[in-house]
Amino acid sequence: MEGHVYLKNSADQSILKYFLIVKGNDIYCYTSETKRKLKFMHSLQGCYVSDLLPMQLPLMPSISNSPVETFFPVEMRLSHICKRMLLFSDDSIRQMWVRQFKEACEQVEFGDFYRMGDYLAEGSFGKVYKGYHRDTGRIVAVK
Repeated sequence: MEGHVYLKNSADQSILKYFLIVKGNDIYCYTSETKRKLKFMHSLQGCYVSDLLPMQLPLMPSISNSPVETFFPVEMRLSHICKRMLLFSDDSIRQMWVRQFKEACEQVEFGDFYRMGDYLAEGSFGKVYKGYHRDTGRIVAVK
């Protein structure tokens, strides 16, 4: 998958546009579509991806009255000490990238396999809900 992504410039907090590619389990970020200058690359093996709430950010924070735009962020936790935030201009584009990232990371979610049902009771370790296996329909207890 290929497309544009936005990142905050660490020096002045401005929002810069880059070109992103996911190949297999790797992510490549270039300064432009020409793919001549690599900004960064990471292996996505074992990383964790989460989408965050939309945020309003000034395009050029160093300039007063800078235009503000809504961005849809994705946080990629690459290790326990390294994380990167990618910004997208549209939520539907972000959701396509999130699916691609999760596939590349081999990240699975509870909701991929089970559907939550009604509250059943409270046990010694927390609340218990009825759950349903998405493929088999089997009923399970979920804490």
